[in-house]
Amino acid sequence: MGAAIDLSGLTFGYLTVLGPGGHKAFGNQTARLWKCRCLCGSEVAVRTGSLRQGGTKSCGCFRREFSRRVNLKHGHACGGRRSRILDVWRAMIKRCSDPSDKSYVNYGARGIFVCERWLLFENFLADMGEGESGLTIERQNNDGPYSPENCIWAPDAAQRRNKRSTRLVSYDGQLLCLRDACRASGLQHSCVYRRSRDFGETLQEAFDHLLRRRAA
Repeated sequence: MGAAIDLSGLTFGYLTVLGPGGHKAFGNQTARLWKCRCLCGSEVAVRTGSLRQGGTKSCGCFRREFSRRVNLKHGHACGGRRSRILDVWRAMIKRCSDPSDKSYVNYGARGIFVCERWLLFENFLADMGEGESGLTIERQNNDGPYSPENCIWAPDAAQRRNKRSTRLVSYDGQLLCLRDACRASGLQHSCVYRRSRDFGETLQEAFDHLLRRRAA
């Protein structure tokens, strides 16, 4: 594997990278962190992929700033009761931005983020509509963000078939789940995940790179 990318001195959103910030375990994965200073003056440690893919743009003040702008006069939060679509939006924001959320390890910690436009509920509602009962919001590219270009309403069963544990890559003219492709090619799937995480690549790009290195 080549030399690790140095992000020191680069700026991502409100964050300026000061230097390496060690490593941290997220579930059964370990991520490289970078020490960053936010425009507001706070310092925070952020994962490589979250910086490069735009998942983390501030110490949290960016998210709070947009949350304050949410207008509750849209009719979806009345008398202490929220509509289904508002609950969908809140859950989406939470799993991508709140480390205390049980789903954060599979979303925010992996660099999955909500696009800036959808930080406002009204924009999310305008782009997606309310969605019929029985449908859930699905990202067509499981490595991509929650955004108008990447999201559709899909039946629950379809979303389960598209879950992260069945991530597919192309190998030898076939579309295989990552574990099967690694088993067939002799690669270790943990190495593919690690390269994808550290270099901000898709799993397919990381898989192809390691396959070329092994053949060289």
